[in-house]
Amino acid sequence: MSLKRPAPKSAATVWLEGDQLMVNFESHTVKIPLAKCSVECSGFGQPLVRQLGWHSLLSMLREREIHMNQTIGTRGAPVQYDVEQMVKQFKETRKPVTADAVVDAFSDEEVDEYLKSKGLI
Repeated sequence: MSLKRPAPKSAATVWLEGDQLMVNFESHTVKIPLAKCSVECSGFGQPLVRQLGWHSLLSMLREREIHMNQTIGTRGAPVQYDVEQMVKQFKETRKPVTADAVVDAFSDEEVDEYLKSKGLI
C-alpha cells in the first residue's frame, strides 16, 4: 500500500527532458544523458529481471514527459497496484529459455570456439 507522505530532506526531484535524465537537489540540478542509463536486456530482447525497477522508472518518466496532465493511476503515474501488476505480467509472459533457443542464438563457429576455450573439444 502506498501512502502520500512528506519527502525527506534527502529527496531529489527526477524527470526526463528530451534525452536527459534530470535530477534536482535543493541547490542544483544534474543532467545525466539517457545513453548512460541503459537497461540491460537478455539475448532475447527482454529486460533482465534485475533491471525491472530501472526499466519501470524510465518508462514512467517517459510517459509523464509525453502526457503532462496526469491523474492518479495512469501509465506515467501508476499506483502501487499498477506497478505490481506490471512486474507480475512481465514474469508471466516471459518464455522459459530452452536449450534449442540458446543453440539457435549462436553460430556453430561460436559454439565450437567456446567449447574449445573450455577444453571440452
